[in-house]
Amino acid sequence: MSITLRELAAELQVQYSSVRRHVKTRNVFHFKSPQEQGWAWAVSDRAAALIRAHYADASTADELRDWLTVGQVAALMGLDRSILYRRRRQGRLNVRTRRAIGPGGSGNLLFHPDDVRRVMSARPVAPPSIPRGAYSVSMLADLLGLCRSTPRQWQRNGCPVAGRTQRGHVYFRLPEVLAWLEARPGRPFASDHERLTLACCIATLRAHLAQQQAA
Repeated sequence: MSITLRELAAELQVQYSSVRRHVKTRNVFHFKSPQEQGWAWAVSDRAAALIRAHYADASTADELRDWLTVGQVAALMGLDRSILYRRRRQGRLNVRTRRAIGPGGSGNLLFHPDDVRRVMSARPVAPPSIPRGAYSVSMLADLLGLCRSTPRQWQRNGCPVAGRTQRGHVYFRLPEVLAWLEARPGRPFASDHERLTLACCIATLRAHLAQQQAA
């Protein structure tokens, strides 16, 4: 047996778009079901039971009036919404959340205000933009004549990052990058091109830092 998403949305008194989004983001198996006029998305009775349980835990917007929306939390923390969602999925945002059924049956994710304040008080205050003298990924790549993927790969390999802006963008200090490159052991199977690129980056950084000190 199955039930269409529109029938399920009407039963739960929520918007169809909310149920459709839940099915897509949670990878719930759904299929096209033939109807009198064309077809409609449907789920099995077992999947429908899980969706009903999801919305059974939701509260009305009035019950969670003091809780914060995604947009409010993102603005308070100085983050893009996509970064906020990613940190929540990765378990890096220790904040209680609830699903609220708003006007028209829309499902809104809300955050506990006390938890948000606790997280904000514990996190270091990040600068709104890249500090003077620091280099973003694109700035470092332009200085060294590299593609932007190379500094990102360096970061993944252990290159020290000086910090992050409020929007989550990393930035580097040139002396730290130079020291890391100079200390890197040569890969046994590195190509001549890779060894030449590394030597050129080290030479460029040394020359640039020497110019800064002389200025």
